[in-house]
Amino acid sequence: MKSIEFISHSRLKMTAGPGQKSSEVWSDIADGFLKAANNSEVETRISGPMSYHDNEEYINLVAAAINRKPDAIVLPFSPSGKAREKFTNVLEGYDGNIVAVNVPPSPEQKKILGKRLLGYTGMNEFAAGETAARELIFRKWENKIMHILVLVHEKNHSGLELRVEGVKHGVKNYGFNPDVRAVYVDPKKQKVAIPKRWLMKDENFGVITLGIRGTEAALISSPIKPFGIVSIDLDNDVKQAILNNSIACTLIQHPREEGMIAMKIALNPGNEFAELFCGPTIVDKNNVHVFA
Repeated sequence: MKSIEFISHSRLKMTAGPGQKSSEVWSDIADGFLKAANNSEVETRISGPMSYHDNEEYINLVAAAINRKPDAIVLPFSPSGKAREKFTNVLEGYDGNIVAVNVPPSPEQKKILGKRLLGYTGMNEFAAGETAARELIFRKWENKIMHILVLVHEKNHSGLELRVEGVKHGVKNYGFNPDVRAVYVDPKKQKVAIPKRWLMKDENFGVITLGIRGTEAALISSPIKPFGIVSIDLDNDVKQAILNNSIACTLIQHPREEGMIAMKIALNPGNEFAELFCGPTIVDKNNVHVFA
């Protein structure tokens, strides 16, 4: 019987204590992972950190799973910055198969892990950035947006890097020429630095937030408001902002489906790297009620 493990980068509902915050996205991925295993002869195991989002604890969980020697491991390639190298080195010592879910591997990681890396499933990160650019431009271009701020909450994060490249490609592809600038935002401080020269010239700008929970609300309440905001990910603040016409739209992923597909890739490995995308799906005022 095959053994396949899923390792979450954030606290799961099933492992969270009373009153502890857990991740809906990662809990849904875990649900999909287990659902896909129901009709298969496979032994499953799920690991999740006790903290909400900690690279060190996550890498330790990965190392512990490798020591158990399962046939395959399903996990996100989410550690960024200095933790990325350590995470990759730990995985390099694993002889079994690996499936990336939700956060894709970088080209360098794919090269290092070779054939053991069976595939990736999650939102098409490049397409998400490209779609966000398109939606912002065509929904708000009548305001003659001259600049686009692309807000990211992690540095050297493979998924976010692809989203930013997608935004830049989308702007160019659709024949417009606003200035595109990627800006790092500390998610704890929720402060967005808008270039002073834009404000001095009173130039219109739009914002694309790449999965920074709460930043949309901070922008809306700011005395200096952008002409358009396109978000990625959906929470209650974003839903309300869409209904209030403060945000043009948001793009969502499909985590439960990601978990199911990741398990299927692990159960049926092929000869080539399998890339199966789930989204993005556009949510705006016309369909946001579905997610109430």
